[in-house]
Formats: sequence, structure tokens, C-alpha cells
Amino acid sequence: MDLLKDKRLISARDTVRVVSGKADGGDVYVLALHINGACHYLRMDSSSSASRLIPLWLAPADEQEGL
Repeated sequence: MDLLKDKRLISARDTVRVVSGKADGGDVYVLALHINGACHYLRMDSSSSASRLIPLWLAPADEQEGL
């Protein structure tokens, strides 16, 4: 969560819960986060030569059900 706060993707006031996450090969990590009552996705590349963070995006409405 500190990384998300440092990158200003979330604030200290946000309620965040990790729903699921997995390594997707090549040091790429994909997370589903429950933020303030809605599911968001995050993609990170942790390699030192190409450290990238794909900002949060809201999951489609049909994937919001049941959270």
C-alpha cells in the first residue's frame, strides 16, 4: 500500500483490500484491489531495467458483483 500511496494512486483516506494477485511471468505482477467499495486492477513490472507501474483502472461493471 505504501507504493500506491507514494505513486499517488491512493490516499491515506482510501480503504484498500487486496482481493487477489499473481506473478504473470517476467517479473510482472497483476493485482485486483478492492478500493472504496469498487474493484480496480493494477499491473506492475518489477524488473530493475524497466520498472513500470500501469496505473489503477476500474474493473468492468460485470466484475464488480459480489465484492
